[in-house]
Amino acid sequence: MRFEEKEDVSIYVGIPNKIFVYFLLYNGEVVYVGQTKNGLSRPFSHKNKIFDEVKIIYCNEEDLDAIEKKYILKYSGKYNKELSYMVSYTMTRVRNSLEKNLDITIHLTDIKKIIKFLKIKLKIDSTIQKIVISSDDYLKLRDFIKIVLFNREIQNNQKCNNGYWLQVNEKEMIKALEVFDNES
Repeated sequence: MRFEEKEDVSIYVGIPNKIFVYFLLYNGEVVYVGQTKNGLSRPFSHKNKIFDEVKIIYCNEEDLDAIEKKYILKYSGKYNKELSYMVSYTMTRVRNSLEKNLDITIHLTDIKKIIKFLKIKLKIDSTIQKIVISSDDYLKLRDFIKIVLFNREIQNNQKCNNGYWLQVNEKEMIKALEVFDNES
């Protein structure tokens, strides 16, 4: 499939150790989608892949897996393999990612409450025998929790970070859902 992203995909050679998703192209066709936290050295380390161009999309570390997965599924590069760990998040990975990226503490029961409230479908990954959600649903969950935190910060006039313990209630989730629906 021909590369068709409209975002800024320029290569800035002078910027090492940036985080981004990269596309290896051959004659304008995407042959591989990858990710790196180490800047430009990673895309050019693919000695076993034939390509004549590299495009990149900068992103936050917390979004890296989901964005890479999105483009792997979209372009189906001939050098990409189906990787189940990129397609889904276990509940433990969900909690760890939320805690790390949002600088909060959250219990699995609260995550499950929000998942149920948002009507996110849980699946069982037969290869690892665990309950998982898709990376797209993880991003939806994370963005919803950001709205809950933002609403609390406005209400309490203080930042919710440094391990802030997030426990949710239904009234708060309904209020956040109104904002979430308007942004989607």
